[in-house]
Amino acid sequence: MTVETIERTRVRSVGRFDRPWTVRQWTPSQAGAAARTIGLLAVCLVVAMASLTARAHDEHRHDRSAQQIVDDRLAEFDSSTCSIPEAKLLTVDGEPIRLYEDLAKSKTVAISFVYTRCTTICSPIAANVGQLKEALGSRAGRDVHLISLTIDPENDTPPRLKAWSSQFEPGTGWTFVTGEKQRIDRLLKGLKVFAPNIEDHPPIMIIANDNTGDCVYTNGLNAPEELRQIIERIADRPTNETRTEE
Repeated sequence: MTVETIERTRVRSVGRFDRPWTVRQWTPSQAGAAARTIGLLAVCLVVAMASLTARAHDEHRHDRSAQQIVDDRLAEFDSSTCSIPEAKLLTVDGEPIRLYEDLAKSKTVAISFVYTRCTTICSPIAANVGQLKEALGSRAGRDVHLISLTIDPENDTPPRLKAWSSQFEPGTGWTFVTGEKQRIDRLLKGLKVFAPNIEDHPPIMIIANDNTGDCVYTNGLNAPEELRQIIERIADRPTNETRTEE
């Protein structure tokens, strides 16, 4: 390639980028429309960010509120005396069962509260109780009984509760119960764990010894080994022993 050929090629290549730019002139109406569009997009972005921020704050407040409820309940009822009231309930097979006479009398019970439509803490609570049952070994069903009570009896019929609870393999010493809403609500109020909105119920577990009257409200999501130690401490306390703070 000669020098002249190279020069002509350079001129043609440069010329491709040396052509004058054509600037589009918008009419006032087009410019106004564009400005309004940009403004609308900016507003939408601000609203979206505000919504996400508000949601994050709401979730934080909800989590803090739920934890506060648990802390308040535990502070109020821990190491108090209580008695398990009588209530006519139903097993997952639809058979009548009495809470006190059939499940709690002369035993130590650990009562947890769940419902099948729950999408947050109920499955973890039930799974925790399953591990607790294993940790208790032969005591489960002998002198300790685990009870899981639905707080949504209108929806949790015996068949539905049975289907849901089967994934946790309850077996001997662990009973899931439901019943009429009026009776369940009265029972929950008697145990002081009633929540008008079931979605707000905290993961409280009640551990009570019928022989001594000792009762502890604890967090049902505590480690199974920790729950086992609380249960055995309550269950093994002599009837005539003076109760001290847990």
